[in-house]
Amino acid sequence: MNKWIRNIYESAFSVLALALCAVPVLSHSQNVLPAVAVDDTLGCVNDVEYQERAYNKSYDSVLVSYFYQRNTKHIERKHYTHDEVDYCSFDDIPDSVFFERLNAIPAVIPMSYNSTVRAYIKMYVRKMERNLNGMLSLAEYYFPFFDQALERYNLPHELKYLPIIESALNPQAVSRVGATGLWQFMSGTAKIYNLNINSLVDERKDPLKSSDAAARYLRDLYNIFGDWHLAIAAYNCGPKNINKAVARSGGKTNFWEIYRYLPKETRGYIPAYIAAAYVMNHYEKHNLRPNAVDIPIETDTLMIDKNVFFAQIIKFLPIDSLQLKVLNPQYKEELIPGAASACCLRLPMEHIPTFIRLQDSIYAYGKDSLVQQKVQEIQATETIIHKVRKNETLSSIARKYGVTVDQIKKWNPKLKKNTMLRIGQKITIQRKNPLYKQIKQKAPQMLEKNEVKASSATAADTANMQTNNTTAENRNSTVVKPKSNEVKHTVKKGETLGGIAKKHNTTVKNLKQLNNLKSDKIRIGQVLRVK
Repeated sequence: MNKWIRNIYESAFSVLALALCAVPVLSHSQNVLPAVAVDDTLGCVNDVEYQERAYNKSYDSVLVSYFYQRNTKHIERKHYTHDEVDYCSFDDIPDSVFFERLNAIPAVIPMSYNSTVRAYIKMYVRKMERNLNGMLSLAEYYFPFFDQALERYNLPHELKYLPIIESALNPQAVSRVGATGLWQFMSGTAKIYNLNINSLVDERKDPLKSSDAAARYLRDLYNIFGDWHLAIAAYNCGPKNINKAVARSGGKTNFWEIYRYLPKETRGYIPAYIAAAYVMNHYEKHNLRPNAVDIPIETDTLMIDKNVFFAQIIKFLPIDSLQLKVLNPQYKEELIPGAASACCLRLPMEHIPTFIRLQDSIYAYGKDSLVQQKVQEIQATETIIHKVRKNETLSSIARKYGVTVDQIKKWNPKLKKNTMLRIGQKITIQRKNPLYKQIKQKAPQMLEKNEVKASSATAADTANMQTNNTTAENRNSTVVKPKSNEVKHTVKKGETLGGIAKKHNTTVKNLKQLNNLKSDKIRIGQVLRVK
């Protein structure tokens, strides 16, 4: 078929598709071309805009700025390509092309295609033109965590695209209802799946632990519904809302058949998921290229059994504060509370030996002054800017923050004349800081007076120590074993006991003894003691 005839065929197909009034859903097993309709009755446009706003909010984060500030080059993007045919714009691409590309994705979960999915693909492609570099860099770092967790529970690997629409791969993302982290766990669900949340730690932001919890939750949802589209939708809005939609539809169990009965944010969830999978697999087909970004992909963890501030670590390791926060997003106050129970510290692989060698100096350095500084930073009262939502009143807002209506009026003089509230209006609230009392009470414990002695090293001594350590590392000096901390390693794809032993300067025999292994077989995600 020559190019002229092919163009006629594609034009005829587009006219026929737009004339149809339904939105058929095509699975991988169907070989016919998809028909695409204008489905305003489904609220497609509004749903895309809703998802786009949520995406923008999550993507605007400290994490993204960290990766962006390390950009080194940018590649021009001119037009869209597919085989021998050139398309001047996204809208010129035929539906048959999207259908073929979705079918080419190796996936167990059906990658259905219709006009709603196309609208979401367009949204992501447009966004990716500005920030594909950050998204692909984030994916390169986080996807191995997701893959390990999904493989551990024998789940489809394409579920790793869910955090793209949940959080834009931002572990600090918090939704309007309080869902937090890469996988957007609510606190109640997080506790069911053993994620720890307190004043100092929020494991919903921990990439390793939250991914394991999300995999278990998705497995449980699939066991309930027996359908991946419904299980994914239930992940977004809860099993009860899916059951309600099924009942209202007359017992139908296909996502697209219960579409109109779902909550607004869930209607666009499956189309957005399919679109995210499409873009992450076929971004090059749209002539999109990532910028070169420097990311600490090779990382590992140490188990910390003492309280240690980020400031202590930064003093001895060549790592900046922002990078340490990126690698350890679960710690709220830049303090690892290892004294209560052992906590993980994730560092770039090359810094692990230095930390082990200098751990005693790191723990001892300036502990007293750092604790006192942290206590002083916590104010007895805090100022909150509350944005008024639908149906909220001054009384309901006052109850939420434990204050009175008169106090709110005092803090917001304009409210004295007019108590009518409008959606989006900003109100100042001043309340007692819940962290203040906790930090004051815990400060003496954090000092660990019987264990830690203040460091007497001067700034010059510290600088000399770091210089000497760097020189020693360049000479491949032997790593000193930790005196009190055990070192653990999470097995990654393709690793062997021999490779892990070499990486941590130990032997296979020692690894077997430490982990009671009877053979050389290890599995992905297995945690091994190496020191």
